[in-house]
Amino acid sequence: MIKRTGIVASSEVDAHGDTFSREALEQLVHQMNSSFLPLGIEHDPREPSVGRVAAARLVTRKDGVLLVEADMEIFEEGEVIPLGTEAREIPLEPVPRDGILVKYDRPYAVSDERKALVEELAKIAGARTNQEIKKSVDPISVLTIVASFSAVAIASGFLKKIGEDAYELFKAKLKQIFSSKPSAKDQLLVFIYTINMDGIPINVEVILTNPTPDEIVAYFSSGTADLQRSIAEYVQPALGIRQVTYSFHDGRLNLEFAIRKDAVPLRPARCGG
Repeated sequence: MIKRTGIVASSEVDAHGDTFSREALEQLVHQMNSSFLPLGIEHDPREPSVGRVAAARLVTRKDGVLLVEADMEIFEEGEVIPLGTEAREIPLEPVPRDGILVKYDRPYAVSDERKALVEELAKIAGARTNQEIKKSVDPISVLTIVASFSAVAIASGFLKKIGEDAYELFKAKLKQIFSSKPSAKDQLLVFIYTINMDGIPINVEVILTNPTPDEIVAYFSSGTADLQRSIAEYVQPALGIRQVTYSFHDGRLNLEFAIRKDAVPLRPARCGG
């Protein structure tokens, strides 16, 4: 494991014209010290964590700028890291207050037309919307649907949650949103299911990259049923797993990786699959 220290956030205005308040930076420091915050690659959910934040602190530069300085642990290729006994875990997507949450990022926020489509999608599902702030050099476009369903009811969850008529409108609106590709490098549709297994909360993610309307239909018609079976067969909370990530492409569901509660990634052979 390689250990490094670096600045991960500051109160300076960034390239996007955004800035963090002291309160926001203090909250970030608290999160980093109370949980194992995974280190990713350009906010791409298709990539497993490459490390974690071990500790963080708020420091003040001579010119008064506030900095979040973090001690980071970078995982090395082939390294075997035993599951520890620390109480802190990776932060999980919270259960949506209304059952479903629609999240979008900058490529949607800067387009009035695309943002309006997202708001229409959320209205159909009776869901709230939330913009995710990401700082990437080469941003991908990510639309995330967060839902809280039972692990044995994922296949029918949306239908039961919003009703048959709204369910058909929901799928049609998703197809409309992804019918044209924005300027971003890739366009992702991500489903995050917050489930409970053996009394342990787990996030299950399914990622569709540049999905066609037919792939969106296929995911709802067969992919969710395959997902439900895969979770029952392969996901083992006893291994310390707290996040499981799948991809769905050409009508096929693939188990990509899992993340342990200590932010260590596991490939399928070590996920129980």
